[in-house]
Amino acid sequence: QLHNMTSLTPNADNQEQENNNFTTATQHEPSPGVPNMLRAKTTTTIMHGSMMTDSSSSTIMQIAPNTEQENNNYVTTARHETSQGVAHITPMITTTTRDTDPSLDDESQNGALLAAYKELAKKLGEVEETLMEKVQLLDVRTHHLVQQNDEHAAIIKKNRENSVEQDGKMVYYPRDSYSFLALHGPTQSPSIFLFSLAVFLLQVTFHILLLLSILVPDWSSRDLIDGTSKIFPADVEPIVKLVQIFSIVVHVMLSDYSMDDLIKAVNLFPNFAMAHDDDPLSGLVLSSCLRLFQGLTANAATFLLIFTSLTAKEVILNFAAINFISCLDDAGFSSVIKGHLGDKMRSKALQVKEKRLPDCVTKKKYPFLRIYVVLFSTLFIMMGFGFQFVLVPQTSGKFVTKKFRLDFGGEAGFKEYNGCYYVEEASLGRRPIYFRDGIDNGARIVYCKKELKWYLFKADHTNACRAADGDQIVAYSSRSFSFDIRTIFSEPWFSSGSTPLDVLFLTDGVGVGEGCGKHKEDGICDPVLNKADFSYDGGDCCATTCNQPICGIGTINKAFGTKLIEAGDGYQECSDPFMVDISILMHNVIVRTVYGGTSMPPLLRFECNGVNHFMITIQEKMENETELIKIPDGAKCELLVRKGHTVNLTLVHAINTDDAAYEPIIFGGIVNDYSADGSQEFQVIPHCYFEKEKLSRHIPVDT
Repeated sequence: QLHNMTSLTPNADNQEQENNNFTTATQHEPSPGVPNMLRAKTTTTIMHGSMMTDSSSSTIMQIAPNTEQENNNYVTTARHETSQGVAHITPMITTTTRDTDPSLDDESQNGALLAAYKELAKKLGEVEETLMEKVQLLDVRTHHLVQQNDEHAAIIKKNRENSVEQDGKMVYYPRDSYSFLALHGPTQSPSIFLFSLAVFLLQVTFHILLLLSILVPDWSSRDLIDGTSKIFPADVEPIVKLVQIFSIVVHVMLSDYSMDDLIKAVNLFPNFAMAHDDDPLSGLVLSSCLRLFQGLTANAATFLLIFTSLTAKEVILNFAAINFISCLDDAGFSSVIKGHLGDKMRSKALQVKEKRLPDCVTKKKYPFLRIYVVLFSTLFIMMGFGFQFVLVPQTSGKFVTKKFRLDFGGEAGFKEYNGCYYVEEASLGRRPIYFRDGIDNGARIVYCKKELKWYLFKADHTNACRAADGDQIVAYSSRSFSFDIRTIFSEPWFSSGSTPLDVLFLTDGVGVGEGCGKHKEDGICDPVLNKADFSYDGGDCCATTCNQPICGIGTINKAFGTKLIEAGDGYQECSDPFMVDISILMHNVIVRTVYGGTSMPPLLRFECNGVNHFMITIQEKMENETELIKIPDGAKCELLVRKGHTVNLTLVHAINTDDAAYEPIIFGGIVNDYSADGSQEFQVIPHCYFEKEKLSRHIPVDT
């Protein structure tokens, strides 16, 4: 186009010939036609200049549209200078035509016009010369741009030839660090091999740590997962479930980085039957296996992170985090290409970009079928596990806490609400409703979504928000968004008057199950409640803390290793850490006949600080047996034996020495009295006296 355009501009020879022709014509034409010819000549020259400028600019725009702004600057300059030349010539044409004197003869008139024409021709030549210079500049620029365009086309062609995929088939090695493992072994290029292996280990380590943080709660700093699953939440809002499902579909079907690794691992695994001697089979197998393992761990972490999320935002953020980890192999390859790790490794990476895959990889049958198998099998597995082990159990309420024990401790006015609560009903999309076990007093614990709180109230309905608006509230929890009540067990609870309460919740083991129906501070020692969490059954199991009339009565059925004929009184289940142990060693028992020949069974009673701690009837089978009793540390005690009988025994401090012979003796001897009940009073030495560097420093421990 540029060549044809430049031909419109006459060269110097053509210009001279044209001027001569014009001179000859003016000598024979009538004078009125001369100005018209001058105008036509000038107009033609100006049109040639404009056509040259416009044609050159049009050609440049077609060749290099990306340099439009710069070319426009050239064209604007050329047009501006052309306009200046035309503006200078036009007045001359007008003046020459106007000044022609009609009274002159034709010869004189033609001579004047010829002189004017020569002057005009000279000016037109200057303008044309300027235009030619601009055209030459545009010509040079055009050829330069054509050359750049050809180079750009060559680069595009080369990039297409070097692309990883052509027509959907893998042709070149992928641009990631796993391709280094396929092409460079540990002995050939140890540096790039170790670098690629480090990238793989980094990815897998990230994924395994994510899995462990979910599967092993003790290794995680996550908030307590509500419900009984210990991995998945008890339930989530319906919109979160929709986001979880769509995230799985997008993750699989759009083949993000994690799925892309699985697909590449399958497609790049070599077909040994089609392999050649020079094919890097071991490298291809190694890179495919490592890529597959990384993809599997990434997909497992993706599944768990998506289905353990409590909000839609958390689902999306976790989804993005996995993609970030999975693309580290691409980032590693890019870092090597940029030369960040040295020119030697960069040259290896450039070789990977131009390295075609061997026939044992590219000529396998049904490549698309393999992709479909990977995609749909992964989608089926992830969706199947998601529905079977997460969504369906959540919807059916399987993960919610079924039963728990509530204990208000010593809070006044709350004793009737202590005990076990269990789920009676739960609706889809709602939190469970808990009722008091065994006692129909109208107490229930229900969640109010409007207030985001759990309420304990007494009513004939289960609407917690309605109860909150009335005067039926007994206690309420802190704000909570979870679907299960377990998450607020450790949070503050408040009375209806907003006073903080001392509340204990238990869901497993102690106090739940067989412990339901048993209560603290009722005078009955319940072993399942005799733990620190329950304040040792509210003190029911120890003599100094039990405050009911029936405390300790009839609770001993076996003593001194012997089954009792008649149940005795005492506190064998006492576990109070503030009590100390006293050991009674029974040597022998002498039973005498009194009251007219009637033999009364010998009775042994142990009192401390005026409170009965132990009372049983003694049998001869108890000789040489030992019984352990819990009493207050440093208490003043008395040992009584019913009158008419003799008991030979020894009392010692049970300080857990290895040899009982070195336990401090409190009393040793015979307790009897034929006329009245025999007794022996003593003071229990405080246990701390027997600790190291105290009393034992001055007195032998066996004294």
